[in-house]
Amino acid sequence: MSSKNKCINAYSDNVTLPVIGKSHLLLLDILGYSRWMKNEKDLLVDKVILLKKLMATLNVLEKERSKNIPLYSHFYADNILLWTEDYSFQGVEYISFYGSFLISFLLHVGLPVRGAIASGDIYLSKEEMIFQGPPIIEAHEEGESQAWMGVVITKSTESELGANCLDSSEYIVKYDIPFKRNSVLRRCLGPEIKCCYTLDWPQINKKVPKWCIKHLCALEDINYLKNNAPRNAKKYYDRMCKFYNCRIMAN
Repeated sequence: MSSKNKCINAYSDNVTLPVIGKSHLLLLDILGYSRWMKNEKDLLVDKVILLKKLMATLNVLEKERSKNIPLYSHFYADNILLWTEDYSFQGVEYISFYGSFLISFLLHVGLPVRGAIASGDIYLSKEEMIFQGPPIIEAHEEGESQAWMGVVITKSTESELGANCLDSSEYIVKYDIPFKRNSVLRRCLGPEIKCCYTLDWPQINKKVPKWCIKHLCALEDINYLKNNAPRNAKKYYDRMCKFYNCRIMAN
């Protein structure tokens, strides 16, 4: 036995076998994060305070809704991970509500995001800082496939819940999501698929208490970001504006 294998076996003798569970998760990627940090590194304290305020607001909202569905979150650099172990339709609704709030809040303070909701077998532990499982990979790949700022509902979640559940959701809607031409998801779907399920985050303005509205995105926030974005990113904001207007006018 090699010294490397002896070392691994010695450590494994003291490790409790992990319990793999099923979870719904939302993975968000803050777009332009590195540029944001490099250009405004003197404002690091302000940025940390901003994220702390975001978490405090989420905690208050969670208490007000009191659905008794545990919700977990983890922030690391340009990634935000939300998950729930309630492996039901209500679990997806719950994570979709808070995901919509996150997206709108971050846009309001100048941080556009893109991501995906995925489901399946996973090991998530904040205490050990271990986050592993196929849904994380799927959420990353399908999230990166989009050519806009938005959240796609992945194949795993769609397969798990079915179209009837997703069609009845308060926070999920079918839409002609723009995908990158050579993306993994576009190749899988094929040109005949015109609409996929996406997070209907603009509807959050109609779902939260009045005290929350001032923290959420309005059309002028998107236009401001577009005007200050790199030229190659402006089309992403145009697509988001179109979706925002479409969904705000819905219902």
